[in-house]
Amino acid sequence: RTDRLQTLHRARREAKPFATSCSKIPLSNKLNTPWKFVCLPPMLRSCLIVSLVMLAAFSSHAESTPFNILSHNVFWLQGYPFEGTDPGAPNPVILDRLNAMYAEVQPDIFCLQEIQSPEAAATAAGGKTYFYTPGQKYPAYGAMITAPKERQLENVSIPDDFKFERSVVVTKVKTHRGATLTIASLHLPSGRQGGGSPTEIRGREVAEFLKHFGKDVDVIVGDFNEGPGGNVSKILSENGFSDCALIKEGSDTNPTTVWNKRGDFIWIKNSLKDRLLDFKVLRDKNPVSDLPGKKLLSDHNPLMISLDM
Repeated sequence: RTDRLQTLHRARREAKPFATSCSKIPLSNKLNTPWKFVCLPPMLRSCLIVSLVMLAAFSSHAESTPFNILSHNVFWLQGYPFEGTDPGAPNPVILDRLNAMYAEVQPDIFCLQEIQSPEAAATAAGGKTYFYTPGQKYPAYGAMITAPKERQLENVSIPDDFKFERSVVVTKVKTHRGATLTIASLHLPSGRQGGGSPTEIRGREVAEFLKHFGKDVDVIVGDFNEGPGGNVSKILSENGFSDCALIKEGSDTNPTTVWNKRGDFIWIKNSLKDRLLDFKVLRDKNPVSDLPGKKLLSDHNPLMISLDM
């Protein structure tokens, strides 16, 4: 028993409190050493190192990854050519091809025009968060904005008295770095259904939109059904927005449709011009050669911008 007590007392004398190992660090080193970190147990210290490395890698990835916004009139998800104005359900083969193309170009948020029904919107979203609105006067000309759940997509309500022949959707979305962007997707009238001067109607709709959202919206995309330099472009320019094609390409005539005309646009607030990394008309992603009766995924080419945010 005496031997055991002596052994126990000796062990207690030799045992060192957790923080006493730091007492041997010279004072000069302590001033330049995160000594509280050094005093951590080895296992905890290793876990902390791994966590810091992962955090640094994540931060670096977020800072170097552009935020991509895609706009596309998907022609009711039928492929081109398609005859008639009653599209029915999406063509599943065309939808699969569109999803494969989108996966290749990797947008963070999708702004789609000519979505014919709530069911088509749900199918096109494919499990992602989305907000859809039917065309007000012509329901088949609906629009939607969709994004993966981690983008924290949030709908912005449209006033009840806001009149639009076709459709408008406004959402807020989180970028990789946690910034919030307000994005609007517009589908303006072409005059195909008659009902007055399409130029005047487009101008009135955009002016009304800016009255409600002009101070808050950062990015305006969509099928404007109007060429460069038209009434819509003039109104947007006067209200502090810039055409991404002009910023990055120096020209606003890059065709976006099967008719070799430009009617699709992405405009950003002037305050974001320095954040614009790229603008593309993804013309080479639209053709298909192995689907009977179809030449293109849509009669419109997709557009995409990349923002440094």
